[in-house]
Amino acid sequence: MATFPWLMAAPPRAALWLLRRIPARWSLGLAERLGRLAWLSARRRDAGRAHLRQAFPDWDAARIDAIGKRSAGQMARGLAEALVLAHRVKPAELDDYIAIEPEHRAFCESRRGKGVILVQGHFGAMEGNDALYGTLGLELMTPMRFPTNYYLGRDLLKARDGWGVELVPRAGALRKMIRALRDGRAVMLAADQNAHHAPVF
Repeated sequence: MATFPWLMAAPPRAALWLLRRIPARWSLGLAERLGRLAWLSARRRDAGRAHLRQAFPDWDAARIDAIGKRSAGQMARGLAEALVLAHRVKPAELDDYIAIEPEHRAFCESRRGKGVILVQGHFGAMEGNDALYGTLGLELMTPMRFPTNYYLGRDLLKARDGWGVELVPRAGALRKMIRALRDGRAVMLAADQNAHHAPVF
């Protein structure tokens, strides 16, 4: 059966087109609500329930489902942060959306041109963090598993470029990151339990 990447990308790109044309704060809320619809998928719901039962065996079914829905919504919100806010919010306006402690801002600014390794959890406001460090002048590089769909990947790259963040494919990323550190740039790593070697659940 023939596949058409542009056709497969059409529904999410249409949603992004809409989200980019309404107020930024509304777009994030709407994206989160749309993301919760993923919980209607039996495959995703079963996987989410299984993971949450492993992590929280004492939780009842209602609490597991409530957290699962919120998690699905958060993932969609993160995608909107990457692909919507970058088109709507100028770097100078980022402080209206992300709070940063003055001491942490001062530390980041003191590391410009000196190289720094940043580590964050592969969860939560990842895109917002990357944008923040990029706009603080750290010349951020981060490895990422690119979407299999070319059109969605292209949109993601374009959005990150606007924040001063360079995405690199995971294959061969180590050498590029070492070179970036030697050049005084920052490297962001997203820690994930689902690692390739002996993941912990």
